[in-house]
Amino acid sequence: MSTLSGKTVLVIGGSSGIGFAVALGSLKANAERVIIASSSQDRVANALERLKARYTTETGSSAKGRIDSRVIDATNPAAVKALFAELGEIDHLVLTHSGGDFVLADFKEFDLSSEKARSSMDARYWSALQAAQSAQIKPGGSITFTIGSAFHNPYKKWALLVGTAGAFDAATRALAVELAPIRVNVLWDRLVPSGERERLVRGLDKHHLVGHVGTPEEVAEAYLFLMKCGFITGETIKVEGGAMLEATLQF
Repeated sequence: MSTLSGKTVLVIGGSSGIGFAVALGSLKANAERVIIASSSQDRVANALERLKARYTTETGSSAKGRIDSRVIDATNPAAVKALFAELGEIDHLVLTHSGGDFVLADFKEFDLSSEKARSSMDARYWSALQAAQSAQIKPGGSITFTIGSAFHNPYKKWALLVGTAGAFDAATRALAVELAPIRVNVLWDRLVPSGERERLVRGLDKHHLVGHVGTPEEVAEAYLFLMKCGFITGETIKVEGGAMLEATLQF
């Protein structure tokens, strides 16, 4: 069984939700060093303490010397380049961060020249590509992007967000070719941002074939697989509990 023994894992967006679960799962998979990065000093500090406590509680062991953190504005190219220059070589880069405006708008009415229109693409797509370009990934290592399930099953007023997700899907295949033997994949899921989760997913259990809404820990298992499996690249992996097969699903 493959592990992450001896590997260094960087999770940008690792202070909460899926990113936090990926960081914890990486520690449990014996990663030598796990670095969580986020834009808020307070969130990073809090996540670091929670990560140490969860690992000790769930394994009975200490993660001392194996966990590190960085504060990074992922939308600032200079800051991203500086981060990777400082870290040096790593084995795996996982990007679960989101940023910019969550734009839901009538496409025909929305001002596409506005700052709000650009910020979503800049904060999600371009920032992730900047990280992928700047990262010093060891041969055989991996980069994993994250998109939402609306890419496959869009809703009204989601054109801008779905367009960003589609860009990730296409770029993943192109980067897998260009960066080989570094592996590049993208994962899409049905999780909702933490602050909105309870309101938006209430009552949706019945619309998933597995009978429940996914948890960060469940989705994190897919990221761990993409890091550990050396024979997968250029793929878009769906982790959505069978919701796409449930035609009556509505938000």
